[in-house]
Amino acid sequence: MARNPIREPRTLSPFPPLVADLERLQALVHTDREKTHLAAATEAFERYRGAVADKNSRLRSDRRAELEPVGRRVAEQLETHLERLQEATYARVVRAQSEVARLERRTWNGIVVALGAAVVLALAATAVIAFRITRSVRRLSEATAGLY
Repeated sequence: MARNPIREPRTLSPFPPLVADLERLQALVHTDREKTHLAAATEAFERYRGAVADKNSRLRSDRRAELEPVGRRVAEQLETHLERLQEATYARVVRAQSEVARLERRTWNGIVVALGAAVVLALAATAVIAFRITRSVRRLSEATAGLY
């Protein structure tokens, strides 16, 4: 007899994409606040996955069992911790962007000062060269005038 998927108890996947995403996030969190929220979200996810597995095993043993919705509270906790992780990460990004903006201002200030100093030094060097050339031309002019 063929199996009827509509009459089979609904089972949820073991969530491999979410597990992989949570593991990848481990390398991306840097602050203590982010680490705390990621650990709490991972713990809530494990509790949710356990609740789903428990419900599925009970459904396999008794297909007529009336079970309450699985892990709604735990899923909401997971969502809350993921939102807090997102907020903590956003705060870190904002701090990094402000640091980058500050560094950019300092860099441009340094460039403007260096450019100004370069112009002043170029003018000073030009003045020294012009003075020396003028002195040399004056001596040459005096020597030429002395010949006549």
